[in-house]
Amino acid sequence: MEVYNVKMLHYYNGVVDTHIYSHAIESGVKVDEKKKKRKSNNVENDERKNEKKNTEKSLKNSLSRTKQKVYQYALANRWDLFVTMTFSPDMVDRYDYEECSKVLSIWLNNLRRKYPDLYYVFVPEQHKDWAWHFHGLLGGIDGLELTNSGHKTKKGDIIYNIPSYKKGFTTATYVQDMDAVSFYLTKYITKDLCMQTKGKKRYWVSRNLDLPMVEKYEFTVGEQLALMEELRQDCNYESVVGCDTVPQQVRYFQNNGLVLADTEIDELPFTDV
Repeated sequence: MEVYNVKMLHYYNGVVDTHIYSHAIESGVKVDEKKKKRKSNNVENDERKNEKKNTEKSLKNSLSRTKQKVYQYALANRWDLFVTMTFSPDMVDRYDYEECSKVLSIWLNNLRRKYPDLYYVFVPEQHKDWAWHFHGLLGGIDGLELTNSGHKTKKGDIIYNIPSYKKGFTTATYVQDMDAVSFYLTKYITKDLCMQTKGKKRYWVSRNLDLPMVEKYEFTVGEQLALMEELRQDCNYESVVGCDTVPQQVRYFQNNGLVLADTEIDELPFTDV
């Protein structure tokens, strides 16, 4: 059994996300089967009454998990391109999520076969007219053909097209800010998206992606308070989130260049998860 109340996620660029829990987390604890099976008629009736409430909690938890995973994949890797891909109504039923997902998967698999070092993360978004399109990040793009679209962003960056995608239209711009684009990608993960894609795949990632290195600790209350004061000295942000199902409060910090005591930054095995 593993017990911890502080978790630190170290990313390749020196960014560290710290989670400080009000109550210790115990991982690996088995649920008491007897308690699990013990149900009365009253409990069953309560479950029916609370079905809608439980569904909302489940949706909220699913949204949180998906956003967190996409963010971790995005921030833990170096990216070259931010890509948007749409679907031609003459070639794809762009209102059919399953069909659009299949087209995306085939294209990404073909890219990986042609460019073995390429890696990616993609998420869906639905237009106001309910048509689907996808946004994503590409890295390891050596050899990938790009064509100048003749257009530029508001900041003056060239907008490219990816000619290997034949089922619609693509735009691609070079990533200038890794942190910003990681946050930006998670904004597409919304409550509405989770409702529309219940039980379906919500993000696509290649198997060659890195994840942050995770460190877990069990601190005393005094040690937690001292850590929070240290983190506040140069944190990018601080937030507190409560939990609906258990008496738990989590305080989140993000800092740049935070290193564990007696550890050099280049000694941290960021790619060894």
